[in-house]
Amino acid sequence: MSFFKNLFSSKGKPKDEPKIDYAVAEMRVGFILDYDFTSWIVEEVSTYNWSDGTKELEFTISSGSKKRYLNCNQRSENLSVFWEAKFDEVWSLGRSKVQNETIGISDSFHFDNRNFMFYANGEGEIVNSVESFRLKNWLFESEQQDYLVSFNKYEDNSSEVYVGKRLKRHEVSNILGRE
Repeated sequence: MSFFKNLFSSKGKPKDEPKIDYAVAEMRVGFILDYDFTSWIVEEVSTYNWSDGTKELEFTISSGSKKRYLNCNQRSENLSVFWEAKFDEVWSLGRSKVQNETIGISDSFHFDNRNFMFYANGEGEIVNSVESFRLKNWLFESEQQDYLVSFNKYEDNSSEVYVGKRLKRHEVSNILGRE
């Protein structure tokens, strides 16, 4: 009996094998992931605390000179990825509408051979390892509901625009922790 017990016991097996195949919401600074046939490293993790009680995680990821912002809604686990753009290239009226906070639900624009319509807006606080600050956000969605444009106005009155697209979970893979 003890022969079989010793044969099938866990002695000799490492007890603390490293975890593989993390979920996006579990990532931390230094993690590596595959997206768009490229390996990326997580440089920063930010939490968006929206005024409606919703929380989102944003992972600043980089691959060489490329930088992206991988967004994970913690409630729905929906994923999207964004990259910085220029107001004049996206929507020429966008900068003044953001600065004056005059974006309305009837606003729309054409960019990159797609029509974008108002989708949502919100206010919240962004917290990361370096700072925390407030922002106002206006989100537009393409007619096919696959591409997004996000306009942000920050508490210091600066503004930025980001272009993005919705992702399926399998498009982000091979998430590895680096301890």
